[in-house]
Amino acid sequence: MATGGLQLLSPAYASNGSLFWLEGRPTDAGRVVVVERTVGGLVRDWTKSPFNVRSRVHEYGGGAYWLTQGEDGNPLLWFVDFVTQRVFRQAGSDRDPVGVTEETAARHRYADGVVTPNGDWIVAVRERHEGEQATDVVNELVAFRTDGTPGTHLVAGGLGNHGGRIPPADFVACPTVSPDGTRIAWVAWDHPNMPWDDTSLWVADFDQVNAVVIGEPWLLAGG
Repeated sequence: MATGGLQLLSPAYASNGSLFWLEGRPTDAGRVVVVERTVGGLVRDWTKSPFNVRSRVHEYGGGAYWLTQGEDGNPLLWFVDFVTQRVFRQAGSDRDPVGVTEETAARHRYADGVVTPNGDWIVAVRERHEGEQATDVVNELVAFRTDGTPGTHLVAGGLGNHGGRIPPADFVACPTVSPDGTRIAWVAWDHPNMPWDDTSLWVADFDQVNAVVIGEPWLLAGG
């Protein structure tokens, strides 16, 4: 959606009833910011310059921000910064963002974050660029703590070229954890397909306490 040159994208409601969205601003060099409209009607920016909320996962991006609930009941914002591709955690519109993932000069990119039902973990797609060739790119699912503790770990032994318990796939997206925290699902596909051409839906048992896959996943649809 666009209005007056602005791009309005990815609306989402926080647990306190506030409406959030992404706003692309041509007058600010195309910078994308997170905007909140409170229940009382106050509209305010969350994203401070020079941060730019865009993911480069799969090159075309998407899934660049998500929301959780803080201990005080107010929204916690998580977003991917375009320049660094790091995930940042922000506890309020007037607070400074704090980096959660490591600095890798944008070699590691993140998208599609989802909080586990117990509130302890964010599961997200990580795309690792370990070389100059397309074959050097690895897609995988990782987790990091919602309390802002730095560091990530694999939800399952690597994806992409590394195999592991999760079947090899060139691309993964849309991780989703069941409401009771016992299963995780994701979408996968392989080059040269695009996600609207041919994908597969995978499901696995999940330990939400440690944010890891248990046992072997199974193909639910596609492939």
